[in-house]
Amino acid sequence: MIKKFMKKRGCISIELGYSAIKGVRLYSGGAGKIKKCGIFPLNSNSPYPYEEPALILPVLISLRAKLGAKGKVINICINMSHITVRELRVPVVPADELAEVIKWELKKIIDYDPEDFNMDFIVIEKTEQETVPKLIVKANLARKSIFKQYISLIEHADMRVNLITIPPFALRALLLELLGENLNNIAVLDLGAKASSLSIIKGNLVRFERQFRFSAFELMDLLEKEGID
Repeated sequence: MIKKFMKKRGCISIELGYSAIKGVRLYSGGAGKIKKCGIFPLNSNSPYPYEEPALILPVLISLRAKLGAKGKVINICINMSHITVRELRVPVVPADELAEVIKWELKKIIDYDPEDFNMDFIVIEKTEQETVPKLIVKANLARKSIFKQYISLIEHADMRVNLITIPPFALRALLLELLGENLNNIAVLDLGAKASSLSIIKGNLVRFERQFRFSAFELMDLLEKEGID
């Protein structure tokens, strides 16, 4: 999921935010330059507007028209509050067994039913200093019902989902595109309209991510009170 996000040129990506839906279409070839983009506000007081298809679908259809995405396969970026992230140390096993091992290691620390969740992971490194070498992995869990809800909305707007990601991974992909393969000890602050997120990138990988109930508007108010331009 992480490596795949910026791999295809000419891709269409949509971010499903809580205050607006944003989209971008890149030119085919070249360095991922923007061909079309659009931002459509969501006029809703609901803490979870995606439970209101009557509100969301017209916005998605307007954005689809802006991007020329009718019938197209797209990438979507969802709020990271839907994702549970854990860093684990797991035994070194064959690659085809790793997902199953991670799934049951997660069950030791999180009470969840693997049948109800999608699980994705990335191997960060292999420890060599310990008596028994282990793999350090970052695992991401999300309820299948949440994904189905988002996918259903996209399909009703006559588009198809290629992959689902969250802002820290999308921003990492963007930085790799802009800065090249040398992201080490970089902090990225994503200021949203209702919530913000901080991610730390080390060795080209997102090693830390956290969401706060702190918005760009609150930051602007604070700067204005302090007399900072």
